Amino acid sequence: TVKAAPSDIAEGYHFSGWKKDGTVVTGSFEMPAKAVELIGSTEPNTNTAYTIKYYKENLDGTYAETEVAGTGTTGTKATVTASPETGFHTNTTKSKLSDTITGDGKMELAVYYDRDVHSVSYSFTGEVHPENEPKAPETKTYKYGATVEKNTDKFEATGYVFDGWTGEVTTMGTADVSVTGTWSYANYAVSYKLDGKAYGTAEDKEYKSSVTVKAAPSDIAEGYHFSGW
Repeated sequence: TVKAAPSDIAEGYHFSGWKKDGTVVTGSFEMPAKAVELIGSTEPNTNTAYTIKYYKENLDGTYAETEVAGTGTTGTKATVTASPETGFHTNTTKSKLSDTITGDGKMELAVYYDRDVHSVSYSFTGEVHPENEPKAPETKTYKYGATVEKNTDKFEATGYVFDGWTGEVTTMGTADVSVTGTWSYANYAVSYKLDGKAYGTAEDKEYKSSVTVKAAPSDIAEGYHFSGW
């Protein structure tokens, strides 16, 4: 009678049977007129469990975790292919994308998806620039999906008006953001007084523009002459 299968087989393996002359025998066999050696062996299970853990970064730097069960052959390599969503990338330093399947089913793979980080930069553009143009705001970086702070700095320069920013975003997307600001010349009133009284209508003139002075009044009282503006 052939012995029962051993009970102390290592986890993740199974007994493949006793073999006599290369053939598995079970139950009993007729004893020949010679010594008989039965050879047994173990083989790895092909359905050994392992776990894949996915970690997706939140905006505060913590991670949301999900698990997926996997199976494979004990002693072989299991590999997971990282597939980050838009706005995320695989953190290869933290991730463990490949490892050997252990018989106890406790092997774990880990995939860390970190948020992409992009910059918001500021610059003054256009043809008009103040002589003492203020410094543009410092470049800031934000994680994908983060709320981008609106720049509220006040920019002033004598003779100029800051027109505001173009290209601002409220939420960081998948690319760097370039925000540009422009200047225009300020307008100032040119008014006239004749003998202490307002003369004509004031005119708004752009800083640095050429101003043509009004001609001499034609309604000067008799006995007087216009001495100039």
